[in-house]
Amino acid sequence: MKLGVERWRARVRYLRSHVLGRSDAPPGRNLADSLSTVLFPSDCRVCREPLLRASRVPVCDACRGLLVPQTISMCALCGEALGFESIRLEDAPLCRVCRFSPPPFAQAVAFGEYTGALREMVGLFKFERVAVLSRLLGEKLAEEVRQMPGLSRNAIVVPVPLFRNRLTERGFNQSLLLAEQVVRVLNRRYNFRLRIADALHRVKSTENQYLLTPRQRRQNLRGAFAVKDKAAIAEKDILLIDDIYTTGATARECARILLREGAASVRIATLARTQRDVAVPWTGLVRPTQSIAGTGSLQQNQGLI
Repeated sequence: MKLGVERWRARVRYLRSHVLGRSDAPPGRNLADSLSTVLFPSDCRVCREPLLRASRVPVCDACRGLLVPQTISMCALCGEALGFESIRLEDAPLCRVCRFSPPPFAQAVAFGEYTGALREMVGLFKFERVAVLSRLLGEKLAEEVRQMPGLSRNAIVVPVPLFRNRLTERGFNQSLLLAEQVVRVLNRRYNFRLRIADALHRVKSTENQYLLTPRQRRQNLRGAFAVKDKAAIAEKDILLIDDIYTTGATARECARILLREGAASVRIATLARTQRDVAVPWTGLVRPTQSIAGTGSLQQNQGLI
């Protein structure tokens, strides 16, 4: 009880000395934020520090600031982190997998690496059902999609579907919520004319992908998807949306099915991507063997794409 009182008093002291004195917020905002945090105290769901302003999203400004796009050298097709490969193929750097087995999709991009604050927020969004995070995360993904070369401004957006049992259990399809935000942002702010189509469905339940090897993932997904609205994708450029890109098994299988049923092209956009550890060439700025991407968590992640 005493600890709780002390924490309450500490919050009040902070609000009085810092928040109430801010001058950069709109009139009335400081007071509203202060009253909200005093009367309804809550912590950031990522760092567990007190939230200092009223918001439907349970994430503090500091943790939001940790959501940054990838800036590493990546495969031009699938977005895999590159090390020394990028030296040999400067015009169109490709990873080893894409050089020997090109994917059926035209390109795959992801906003950020699946680690740190982004991983925490994906977990909150997807597994703890904090659906309100879809707006923040979807806006980040939209900015990445906006920069995709060759993307039609009239593309048909297709979210990766969930099997009906998983959809019932979770209550929503995270890929659909992200897709809705991407369409909202790009259509309103940048004059795109994207449209969501419920054209793909999952026809069988599959094992959890994170427990499987890359080969097992591909076998697991064979026959898992089917096109249910051929007219919606016929001769159309498709933008497939999902939350996490891991090995690319889901992306390849969905793209294969969509192209087989008449789509003109398929591009992939995911919020996050697991990356392998790679070594970079010596530049004098970093050590030759310094890791620039990847967290060694590929087998631990819970992504499905």
